[in-house]
This record gives sequence, C-alpha cells and structure tokens, in this order.
Amino acid sequence: MKNIALHALAAGARTGVEADVAAALNALPRVDPVAYWLAQRHIKKSLRRAWLDVSASERKEAAPHALHLAYLYAAGRKTDAATQNSELARQAFAAADANTDTRTPSSLRWLTPLLAVIILGAVGTGIWAALPTKPAVASKMGSALTEVLTDWVVVLDRYSRLAVVDAEAAADSSEAQELAALRGRLTDETMRDELGEAGVTAMATLLDRTKELACDPDIMDTYKARNVPFRAALRDFNRILKEREQPFFIDGDWMIRRKQRAQTSFFVFEVHARHPVSDGLGTTVDAVHLKRVDRLNWERSLLGYTRKTMDVAVILRDKVEHQLVTYVGPALMNNAPMPLIGREARRDWEKALEQEAGRITRESFERVLPDDLEELRDFGALLEQRRDLAERWSERLGKRGMRFRVPGTLAIDDDTFTALKESLPDFQVRELEDLQRKIEGSGNTDVFRRLMERFAKTVEQHEVQHRLDYTRGDDFPVAPGLKERLERRRPKAESSLTEAEAARLADAHDQALERANFELSAYLSEIGREPDFAKLNLTLSMSHIFGGSRSAEWYSTTMILDGLAEEFGLRIRTTRGDDGPVKIQYAADVYLALSARPDSELVAAAKRLWARWYGQPLPDLTVVAD
Repeated sequence: MKNIALHALAAGARTGVEADVAAALNALPRVDPVAYWLAQRHIKKSLRRAWLDVSASERKEAAPHALHLAYLYAAGRKTDAATQNSELARQAFAAADANTDTRTPSSLRWLTPLLAVIILGAVGTGIWAALPTKPAVASKMGSALTEVLTDWVVVLDRYSRLAVVDAEAAADSSEAQELAALRGRLTDETMRDELGEAGVTAMATLLDRTKELACDPDIMDTYKARNVPFRAALRDFNRILKEREQPFFIDGDWMIRRKQRAQTSFFVFEVHARHPVSDGLGTTVDAVHLKRVDRLNWERSLLGYTRKTMDVAVILRDKVEHQLVTYVGPALMNNAPMPLIGREARRDWEKALEQEAGRITRESFERVLPDDLEELRDFGALLEQRRDLAERWSERLGKRGMRFRVPGTLAIDDDTFTALKESLPDFQVRELEDLQRKIEGSGNTDVFRRLMERFAKTVEQHEVQHRLDYTRGDDFPVAPGLKERLERRRPKAESSLTEAEAARLADAHDQALERANFELSAYLSEIGREPDFAKLNLTLSMSHIFGGSRSAEWYSTTMILDGLAEEFGLRIRTTRGDDGPVKIQYAADVYLALSARPDSELVAAAKRLWARWYGQPLPDLTVVAD
C-alpha cells in the first residue's frame, strides 16, 4: 500500500503544476479497490499534514512544496528543515525519490473493470490506463492499438501538463523520450506491414495533430483551428483501417482542463458489423457497430453518436448492452415496472409511469420475438433478482466507504467477485455467483443476443438520421418553438466579460440549440419509423426527464411530448412551465395519455410532426448490405 501511495505522490510532486490533492490522485494507479482506497487515504492524510506545516508565507505557491513534504512524510523521512524551506524540501524529495523504488508494476497501472461496479472514494481527473474486460485482440494491429497507443495517450497526458507551462523543459523531459519511443513503435516496420506506407503516414499525422492540440498553451483561442486537422487525421486513419480490412475503429476527443490544457484521448473499438444504410433518396450512410477494447477510463454514456466531422454513424454495443440490462431486462418479468425514475418510485404518478413503461417493454419484445416469450420473462426475473441483490448490498457497503452498483453488463468479471469476497461474507457472494451462472447460461445468452440485435437497429436508425440531417447543412430548419424554449435559459453575458469570453458564451448557446434540434429530429424519427418499438422508444426517452439537467435530450423529449399532445388534441397541461416535480408530473401525464393510443396512430402522428417541423416527409431507411 505504501509503495502505491509513494508512486502517486512522487508523480504528483514531479509535475508541481497542480495546487491540490488532484496532482497526486491523478497519478494513483487503479488497483484492487481496497488497495486503492487505503492508498488514497494514506495520500490525503500525508497531504493534510503537509499543508498544515507549510509556512503561511509560502502557501500561495505551496503546491510543489506540500507535495514534496507529503512524499517525505509518507516515506517516513526526517523533514525538520524541509518543513519551512521549499528548496530543502525539493532536494530531500529528489534524494529520497532517487533511492526509493516507487515504480508501479505494469499490472497495477490499469484501471480494473471492477471500478464500474465498486467505487471507493473520489477519483481525480487524470487519464489512467485500464485493464480490458477481455484479453486484448491478439493480432499485431490489435496489440498496437489497445496497448501501445493507449500508453502513448497516458504519457501525452503527463507531457502536456509540462508543455503548457514550459515547452523547452518538456522537450527535455523523460516524458518526451517515452513519447518518442512509443511513436516509433506505432510507425515501425511492423505497422508498415499491417497498414502499408500510407497507413504509417496517417498514423504519424494523427499522433502529431493530437500532440499539437494537447500542448497548445493558447488552446482557449485556437481550439477550433486545432480541432479541424485533428478530426481530419482521425478520418484518414479510419479510412485506411477499413481499406486494409482491419477490424478496428479509432475515435478521439478532448476537453479543456485547468491551466487551459486540452486533455486528449483515443478510444479504440473492435468493429462488430458495418451496415450501409440507404434513405432511398440517393444517400447511403455507413453505420458501424463497435465494441470498446482500449483500456482508458474515459467513458461515453451514449448508445451511439456521430459528429459533423465524422463520416460514419457509430453504434456502441457496450452501451446498448447497458441499456438493455439496466432498463429493459428487469421490465421483461411479468408485471414488473421499468426503473425509469433512477430511485424508488414513491408517488402514485411515478408508480403508474414505471408500471406502464414495463407493460410497453413486454409488449414490444413479445411482438418482435414471439418465440421467446417464456425465456424473456425468466431472463427478466433473473436480472431483477440481481438488481434487488445489489440494492440490498448497497447500504451495507456504503457504511464502509464503498458503493455497489447494479452491473450494467450481462457478465460479471472474476475481479469483481474477488473484491466482493474481501468485503462480504462468502455465503452472500455465492448467492450472486449462483445467480450469475443462471444469467449467463446458454439459453439466456441466446435470448440476450436476439434482444441486442433487435434493439441495436433502433439505435442505428437514430444515428443514421443525424447523418442525413447533417447533409442538409444550413437548409435544415429548427423546429418551431425550440429556440424560444432554450432562450428562456440562455445565460446572460455579464459586463465584466471580455469580448472573446462573451463570444464563446454565445457560441456555446448556439451549439446547444443546434444539438437539441438534431436530437429532437432523431428521437422523433425513431417513433415514426418503428411501429413495433414506437412506444418503447418514447418510453426510454422519458429517462431524460428525470436526469435533472437541461440536456439536449431533455429538450427533445419535452418537445416531442408537447408536439404529440397537440397532434392528438390532448387537453393536458404541457411540460412548459416552472421547473420542479409538478412540471415532471405533467410530462408523465402526457406520456401516459400517449401510451394509451394505438401504435399505428402514434407512428402516424410522429411522421406528421416530423414532416411539419423539418419540411419534408420522413424517409424510410433500408440496410443495403452487411
């Protein structure tokens, strides 16, 4: 435990650019959860003592000093003189660091998948590598993308922290040498054999554009210009992967952190399927079904996505699985509600909403999978038992600083069971093991596969609609009333803002409106295209109402509810009005009224509404090849 804590404190102390506990926590390797929690406590205890001992005169610039002291305290070194003198503290740290083995074994550098289930304490904001939930793809290309490229991203994160402060010092750092070595492995003869000369060139360009983005100290002013070549390099590299018939897809993203640093990341996916989807009007969209295989801890909560800067529609199989296991699966059991609220439904209208959502779920899948009715109910019952078990454990583990989450996957990995055995009595863990054996039985696995394939089709059509809407460019209209709805929550520019800051604020609002409009089109198109799933798609969108934030999905769902209510002439107060539970209750009332309509009427109303808002008939979509 001490070695893990010293590793993190040393890594934080070497940077000296973060002024709080995050500098050390960001470097904390993700290990067994109990070990992680104990190491974190050790770090925080040492840091609290260090901050108290730092002199008031040095406290303003005390981050490196405090981290040096915390390391010395954790290592058990004498620090009398170093307490009041930052230079002596730095020298003592350097000497201790040089003579102490704080290297973390490679297996401990990884974030175990257990952390998706058990969370202990707070985490920092740095990038950590993570252990894949299955063995890395065995090919040379698979190894390069899931291991070497991931290592390059992790090292770039450390390097960019230095580069935005002092580019010359960063160029002479050990991180610069690591980056260069990893870049060499990603562009060597082995990669040339796999990708050809053009592929190696595309890889080199991608790495260079990413590094430029991450290390630009003026990123607040240049992020738009930097993003263009970054996205172009991603498209070029993915085009070559496809041409070379490599079963992988790479995506990247970035966000601006403190110190105005663009923290960048690559996501590596295994291609499950490619579906060219036609709208029958001359446009074909490449829909790519993907499964995540890299080991970084950045996560997406979306079932699929695309961007204007992409040329494909992405369907994330991992997230589709999570949606099915979390919401759909438990509702397949006879008379079971769907857990839409995110907590126990207490009020009568909440219970009615979840009960109706469960009924619609069962009807939808019984219609599309009529030969699997008994298996669907049994499968749903098992998932509900697992959810109930997790909730019963949650309170007990919460008292010990841990939280057990309902698994969002069909399978549960061995590491999870190992950690649970350290935290719970054996007989309780055996209860989950017995339940899991039934869930992962061959019959249930087959049923779940059929559920996945059918439900993924809906996600595919949603993302394809985005790509079709993007092709209309400036001709794509904004749905009537949406702009006014967002304007009521538009942040007001303060007089203290600079012209550039005010422009960024206005730009962010315009982007929010555009995204809400695209989401509105895609969610409404799901209801209009899928007779079997029209009500289920409306039902699942209701989960956005209870999220608490005014996201693009929240605006799209409220617009759909109000628009369909008008189409049917329903005399129910709409979702417009003040924030709060009463407004949400009205949304539930509209939903319940709509769910009582025949499926064919709901589909026809959605098509009419989409055509009225977007100026043309909703096109049919067809998969032209697999």
